[in-house]
Amino acid sequence: MIDWAHPFTNPVPELWTGYPRAVYDCFNASQRAGYNPNYRQPGDPAGHKGLDLGANEGSPITAAHPGKVHHIISPANNPLAGNGVELVEQVTGGWWGTRYLHMPSAPIVTVGQTVRVGQRVGSVGKTGNANYPHCHFEIRWIGDLTSRSLVTQGVPLDPLRFDLFGQSEPLPSAIQWPALLRPGESHGCVPHLRGLLYGLGYWPAKSLGAQRYTARVQKAVREFQDDHGLDVDGIVGPSTREALADETGFLLT
Repeated sequence: MIDWAHPFTNPVPELWTGYPRAVYDCFNASQRAGYNPNYRQPGDPAGHKGLDLGANEGSPITAAHPGKVHHIISPANNPLAGNGVELVEQVTGGWWGTRYLHMPSAPIVTVGQTVRVGQRVGSVGKTGNANYPHCHFEIRWIGDLTSRSLVTQGVPLDPLRFDLFGQSEPLPSAIQWPALLRPGESHGCVPHLRGLLYGLGYWPAKSLGAQRYTARVQKAVREFQDDHGLDVDGIVGPSTREALADETGFLLT
């Protein structure tokens, strides 16, 4: 049985506060119940089984839990992952496994080494399939630890299910949303709106950090409204904000 109260900590202490948004970049927020077989960013048919945590290149990556180093990843054995490390922690009934990918160079730990929670294991980078510096972070539950790599075993779980970032809190920049947000307007909440829609599987545009409510964003909002039985008007008002909050778990103040 999975222990949802098991403590994990944020593995990237120096998260970016700008886009790419640290918390909701590249995860399917519509499946936040725990096990997420379709954990992916839009357009990624192979599945994206973790969170991409953006930070400056070279900033620390730390162990999200105590355990041992299970496997060292390199571009030679996993070109998409780049440099990275996998940790495991044995508990009653199985093991917790976590993966930390895209480091600029090899991790600073070795296979079999015991690590404590919060101990630095490497740095943020962009090796492998990454176009900006970030740490791809996964949590997996493993009933039978038999393989060298966690890629082929374990149940991928939603890291946000473990409240790593305090999901009861407002979005990181605590921007006050307007009562009504209309197409054509510019507002600091628009990057958050874009990110939430992106995470829910809608596709507002690639420039997710822009503050203008463009036609592409309106199209994504209308699709979201239509899927959730709302008035399809492209205006982000109380009902649309409430539906977004219900889907993502974020408070939209």
